[in-house]
Amino acid sequence: MLSYICNNYQIESNIIRNRRRLLESVEDNVRLLPTREMIAISYDLDNERNTYESLVYEYLSNWIVDNARKENEEDQGMSSRLLSAFFSSPWAFSQELERAKRQGAIIDDELIKCTTRWVKFENTILETIAEIVEDPDRYKDYYSTRLMTVLSALYEDYYDQKVVLFTNYEKTFQAYKKVLEKLFSMDYVSFFGEGLEKDELEVNAYRFQNEETCRVMLCDYTGGEGRNFQCADYVLHIDLPWDANAIEQRIGRLDRLERDQARPVVHSIVIYAKETFEEELFNFWNKGLMIFTQSLSGMEIIMNEINHEIRSAIQEDFKYGLDEKIPQIIAKAEEMRSTVRTEQKFDAAGLLYKPMYRELQRLVNYYSRYENALFASTMSNWASLAGFHGKSGKDGTITYSAKSFVPKSAINALLIPPIWNDYINSTQNTFINRVRNDYNKSKAIQTTERSIQGTFIRKKAIENDYLHFFAPGDAVFDCIVNNALHSCKGQSSAFAVISDINWSGVFYTWSLSPDIDYLLSNNVSLYALSQYRNYLMSEQVTIPVSIRNDDNLSDDVILREYSKIIETGFKHKNAIHLGKRGSASGFLKSITKNQSYISWFRSTFPEERWNEVVSSSRKEAVQRVVNTVKKKSQIRNAREEMERILSARTVNAEYYGMSGDDIGKMKETFNFILNAIKKPKLVLESAAFVWMIRESK
Repeated sequence: MLSYICNNYQIESNIIRNRRRLLESVEDNVRLLPTREMIAISYDLDNERNTYESLVYEYLSNWIVDNARKENEEDQGMSSRLLSAFFSSPWAFSQELERAKRQGAIIDDELIKCTTRWVKFENTILETIAEIVEDPDRYKDYYSTRLMTVLSALYEDYYDQKVVLFTNYEKTFQAYKKVLEKLFSMDYVSFFGEGLEKDELEVNAYRFQNEETCRVMLCDYTGGEGRNFQCADYVLHIDLPWDANAIEQRIGRLDRLERDQARPVVHSIVIYAKETFEEELFNFWNKGLMIFTQSLSGMEIIMNEINHEIRSAIQEDFKYGLDEKIPQIIAKAEEMRSTVRTEQKFDAAGLLYKPMYRELQRLVNYYSRYENALFASTMSNWASLAGFHGKSGKDGTITYSAKSFVPKSAINALLIPPIWNDYINSTQNTFINRVRNDYNKSKAIQTTERSIQGTFIRKKAIENDYLHFFAPGDAVFDCIVNNALHSCKGQSSAFAVISDINWSGVFYTWSLSPDIDYLLSNNVSLYALSQYRNYLMSEQVTIPVSIRNDDNLSDDVILREYSKIIETGFKHKNAIHLGKRGSASGFLKSITKNQSYISWFRSTFPEERWNEVVSSSRKEAVQRVVNTVKKKSQIRNAREEMERILSARTVNAEYYGMSGDDIGKMKETFNFILNAIKKPKLVLESAAFVWMIRESK
């Protein structure tokens, strides 16, 4: 069984990777259930308690309108930069204002004075945040700000959720970092920004991914590129980018292809100021592109044009220009989405009717269903049996070190372990261990053993950047697989089990492959076989041959019971391995009469009788598996596909006046391929004697 799993895992992992690349855009957009939701939180800019921010916006608006009349492209770029910084924080705006002055912009003195007062006002919030939160009635003047709107949401509404905060500005990042450190414990918050050391960034990301108590991750623009934060359900936009792709990048850190289906929804919390250009920008993104509730995948072609629309709106009509463009953007976006959906459905439909796609779907579904319970446990159990003992952790993690290797067991099992120093010093493992060691130091955790923590579970590895993935090509994985493939262990067994039926017999499990030797002997390239290989059934075929079947049970009933036993596993008191040499116990004790299980088995099935049972049952199983292959393989479909290709090639040859020699050669090749899959090679993967005993009630 393990040999089959290992062989197919290596094949399927490549198939799955290629299939994922092919269908990624389809899966990302054509979803049956919504995967994104939006929560809008606004605050009133024009209020009596925070006049500084309101005055700055008024002066800035007038300056932008004046500049727009000049129709100077450089000034327009400066206008958008100032606006974007203003709707982030007073610190970011003050820095951008200074930059504009250095570039020769003529800035009104009142705008500069109001900006200084605004910065001072919000610096007070930074210094007294603990008192403000403790006594909101006394400090209510400070609550009508973006900063307090964000903090109130975190402190009151989403304190028990994992939230990623994004800002585009370093000054904003530094201010929020300071206030979060004052308001929350250091275990609760984490930071990912350009000014931090590389090692500190990795430890912070590690904490956010691995610590349940670490709830808030504050990021600047660097956190939106390639990072994996799908452990979170909420992304909070402190400020709104003016580029749709930048917003998509932020949300994409959480909304990833392998996201846990138990947590399918990614929430975008959007902060904006009422009755300002920012509200128009929010409506533009939300109503026009629906960017907070739908993926932009496939719409990249219109992004440059949309960004141009935003810039031109400032020039044409600062107050209402962007709002007026929303209807045409909605129409354009819907047209583009319709085109993308049509193309995606066409591509998917084209694949859907191909036997190869059906086979890929079956393999992927099988792997997805059993990868956690079957594959990971099988790999780790086999490694332990062969003398390579990992330390299992919660949630499917496992740790290997030099001490994991037991020489005596490995010699008996012919296991060749990885060269540990080379393995542990590989680039990837060195990086992971360095981050883990830095994290342990920050927590005062003592570690002396050189080890690597990882998982055999693909989904777990995708979710956590700091877990090593034991997959094909990895030294630990390969040493286990190679041992399993070249070992005779695990291919035959005998056991008794409490069941819902009374039956005993032998289960033969077969795998199939086209007759490669036949093709090679006839000079047929294996490349020509590739597109027809999956017309031959590829799942294992299990045949039950009865030794005792007093109730005349059908094969379907027997196989269902056997599958249930296999899925349940054997680590319980209701299953007994009949090859054990120890004293008998359990539900067979009265039958074995103090003999060991293997002694009892030998006395029940003497060698001559057992050879006869195995020989006759195997012959019966071979005949039945051949009949099963004939019924379930799609030879007729393969022949029809070949005829279709031949017909198309014949028409082309006649139309272009080409020679028919190539067609004759192709027809001959097709005949060889059909014969190779009509009479496949049968490989006996395992044989198991099973005694099912119905428990008396």
